[in-house]
Amino acid sequence: LEDAPADERGMAAAVERMAAVLGRVVVEPWSPDLEREVVVECCRFLLGRTAHDVSVMLNFAPSPPDPKEVPDWQERYAALRFRPIEELLPAGAAMFGAGWWFRATVVDVDQKAPSKIPEYAVQLDENAQAYYEQPSASSTTATHRA
Repeated sequence: LEDAPADERGMAAAVERMAAVLGRVVVEPWSPDLEREVVVECCRFLLGRTAHDVSVMLNFAPSPPDPKEVPDWQERYAALRFRPIEELLPAGAAMFGAGWWFRATVVDVDQKAPSKIPEYAVQLDENAQAYYEQPSASSTTATHRA
């Protein structure tokens, strides 16, 4: 899955792989190789579920009004994990964020328990059904362009 795209195609590939491993569990005798694959897929599922509940805190800090008065301000910001916002902006758009620094911090990461997999699987199926029943983004985009 490391080569899978980070969109619906990648999610479909992950689902297919998990379904294939589950199918093998039903028909093959239990073996160390099969156990390893089951553990890998369970870990991927739980990691994905953890990502559903993660929070990201964004901080922004302006450059000093007179940088000459604080000669080491860039080093101070960097020591606090701040980066120039221009690093996020596409080429030519740097003027819109010039002078601002940012940092992103992942907070509230709670490891998910394997015992919750059945409950999470039901929730995932319900969410997927709701997602696939909504109007497609491409038709919405086409409508707005017209």
